[in-house]
Amino acid sequence: MPDTPSPCRKLALDIQAIFQKGLCIGMKTQHFILSTLPVSNLNELQPFLTDCTNSEYDFLAELIYFPDESIQIRLESRIESGKFRKEDQAAILRHIMDGQGKTRIQFQGQPTLLTIDTLPGGAAAFLSRLNIDRHLEPDLIRTILECAGTPGGAKYKVWLRNMTLALRERDTAFIKNLFLKMGPRHKKFDDILRFSLRFLEEASDEIDITESLRQYKHRCLHHIQRSERLEANPIKENFEIRMALGIRRPYTDKADLISKVALIDEIGLALFDGTM
Repeated sequence: MPDTPSPCRKLALDIQAIFQKGLCIGMKTQHFILSTLPVSNLNELQPFLTDCTNSEYDFLAELIYFPDESIQIRLESRIESGKFRKEDQAAILRHIMDGQGKTRIQFQGQPTLLTIDTLPGGAAAFLSRLNIDRHLEPDLIRTILECAGTPGGAKYKVWLRNMTLALRERDTAFIKNLFLKMGPRHKKFDDILRFSLRFLEEASDEIDITESLRQYKHRCLHHIQRSERLEANPIKENFEIRMALGIRRPYTDKADLISKVALIDEIGLALFDGTM
């Protein structure tokens, strides 16, 4: 009876299957490649991807081997069950490169299809972006699955895994409350959770979350009011005169700020029984 593959081997096999099925390169990345490299069409990329001495080799490998959200969702259950550590990445990468597997490269909206030997640097970049050694608190996982179910919950777990900072205890409690008191049934929940995760990454350890949200809202309101004052009193001088006078007109995305204030108020009503 054959040995059961290790968790590292299982994840490597899943990643190999994704490479063989094909990585799809989006329109924005295609435009960036064509505007950066000395090529006139995507068919000319093959030499850059097969010659590791080419100066653009590493640059292209990192662009192409990028696990988008749909790929991360497909791999989430395997990553979660594997309980991986940082040092497991080397073993997983060795398994991925076993047998000289192939990678198909598809380009969104284009007939171009390239097939290359899987690039070690690309596979390593792909693996590092999965954040396999970042683990969520078990009770938070249960809360997510109870509120969002297994398919929907995978998306939210990927968002949490992709945070730039590890969750603090208070952050975990805050996110659990979002799921319990709002959850995916709330029509704006995805926007609220995205905003909350970005907010938590920037929030100070020294101020509690309620006060941090209140201060964030007040800063947004301040910038909105400043923008409205500038709109009411436009600077008529041309750009050169303003520069000579040292007058600066900062860019403000007022619609984005108004949206953030509304999201904070939604959070306040649900979690703290009132607007912030």
